[in-house]
Amino acid sequence: METDEQELREHYVNVHKTRSKIISEVIIQKLNFWNSLILVSASIVGVLISLHNNTAQCLYIRLVFLLSILLLCLGTLSSAFVAYDYSNLKERLRQVLQTEFELATNENRKANPVHIDWKKRTSIFQIISYCLLISGFVILIVYAFLNTLIV
Repeated sequence: METDEQELREHYVNVHKTRSKIISEVIIQKLNFWNSLILVSASIVGVLISLHNNTAQCLYIRLVFLLSILLLCLGTLSSAFVAYDYSNLKERLRQVLQTEFELATNENRKANPVHIDWKKRTSIFQIISYCLLISGFVILIVYAFLNTLIV
């Protein structure tokens, strides 16, 4: 009886270590990607605003620039939401694993695989981030084209 319990405990420890390591690596890679995306987009917005020429331009050219800046800012903000959700993913997984291990221990069985879904908000903000950032860059190219055409 004690050997069975010992084997179960060893099984829990091995499964937990392996899953934690793999999941941590994946989460860290995704979090690093979103943090890099935030850094790049925020830097581009800052550079654009600081280097923007305030000469008298046509109203629609200034509006195109404003739209580009707004899209890039909103894309950066939505990317921050995604990065925040990824940073909390480890804690959510830890809670689910702890609950499953406690149930398995109480029922004297091996732990079942656990799965946590992405929050719906994360999936939505990922799509929104990509769309806003790409749209912002496209409109920025349109602004550059219009600016060279008019000036």
